[in-house]
Amino acid sequence: MISSRKSPISIEILIILLNLYYISGVSMDIEAYKNFITIVESGNYSNATKILGIAQPSLAQQVHAFENLLDVKLIQTKPE
Repeated sequence: MISSRKSPISIEILIILLNLYYISGVSMDIEAYKNFITIVESGNYSNATKILGIAQPSLAQQVHAFENLLDVKLIQTKPE
């Protein structure tokens, strides 16, 4: 699971996973992918919404779509 802190190694793993899905023919939204990277690099949803100029619910929907596509939890929003 990728926490909402900077994590370049995790981003590299995500890129590999997304490339595998691309090769297998699963479509992906490049804009949502870029937005996901912004969330990780900026540290949280709030910072990302300011950078991207989009609403948090929209950003959360994009992340949930990626999580469903990859069948993995990508961002931990609450401490476990």
